Amino acid sequence: MKRKRKSKPFVQIFNEMLGSKAYKQLSHAAFRAYVHIRSKYNGNNGNDLSYTYQEAAEIMDRHTYAKALLQLTALGFLDLVRGGRLEKQCNIFALSERWRDYGTPQFKEGNKWPRYSPHRKSKTFIGVKNNTCTSVKSNTCEHQNDNFQV
Repeated sequence: MKRKRKSKPFVQIFNEMLGSKAYKQLSHAAFRAYVHIRSKYNGNNGNDLSYTYQEAAEIMDRHTYAKALLQLTALGFLDLVRGGRLEKQCNIFALSERWRDYGTPQFKEGNKWPRYSPHRKSKTFIGVKNNTCTSVKSNTCEHQNDNFQV
């Protein structure tokens, strides 16, 4: 016989997290994204959380969501298990406790995101060489900019 759930689902945020150095560095958008990603946690799937760009579009712009994900992984709240953008699959995240060590020598960087630019669909710039860009698709570049960084 199944037990009925007495309370509705909720997202638990500990006071220790709210007082941490990493939390104080979070943007509002990153915290909002974290709460929504964390809401997918059911007690057993801590290393298998996905929150797609389509789901995030209901709460924020996709570019803001991309920045929020970068911030959440850099500060140690999430770890990237699989970056699916380049393969047209969803990203898979793991909840992380690395935020506890943020700002100390014990802090370890998480997995790096695959390189892509959310602003360019037709061309993906991969580098600058002698003030000319190389493109994956056409080996050309419309803009010449000394300050272009990848």
